[in-house]
Amino acid sequence: MPPIAHPEAVTLWKDKSSTAWVASYDAYDDRVRALNDAKLAKLDAFVTRELPELVEGREPWHITRDEYVKIVDWKLTRGKNRPGLLNRAKELKDDTVREASTLAFAKARAAKSEAEMISALAPLTDLRGCGPATASAVMAIVDERFAFYSDEAFVVAIGSKASNYTLARYRDFLHVMTRKCEELNDKSNILTVSRLERALWSAASLSMAKKIVKKM
Repeated sequence: MPPIAHPEAVTLWKDKSSTAWVASYDAYDDRVRALNDAKLAKLDAFVTRELPELVEGREPWHITRDEYVKIVDWKLTRGKNRPGLLNRAKELKDDTVREASTLAFAKARAAKSEAEMISALAPLTDLRGCGPATASAVMAIVDERFAFYSDEAFVVAIGSKASNYTLARYRDFLHVMTRKCEELNDKSNILTVSRLERALWSAASLSMAKKIVKKM
């Protein structure tokens, strides 16, 4: 099933006002909770708030296998569920994830161009089961120049094709998101490329089905 272009996200993408984008980004946490998905809320808090601080407190920067598994779980819970990807993540060795993420973060920190940023994904995409979308989720943890390649964002930014989940498509997405961030020219300095993705997901969530909480 192809990704859905949620109407609220489409409307936001067309909006040239940084005010609208900041408002959608600011509403992100509340809209995550509004979906009534306790698992998503817990994973989201870890990935977007706790993990960045953990990584930035390490030298060199890296993530563990267990943290990588949580990122994959968050990605699948927040978007389209693909159980096979989570199983592959759990099969990876801790040392392998630490080494790959150390190299990827180091390459990203040294990157001066979009081409170099894309190249920084390679150590992660070399991991079994890690495609550009998962790799971008990892990189966006500590580098605001990366946008997570979520279905909700890319389908309105660059449209949907048969070859959605390729590195070339992510390169196009990152380029468009970077230009959008520059065009919005946010004087408050709140918006970043990474935060634009969250703003789009926040808008898209308004037309997502809420999880039904069973009363005991």
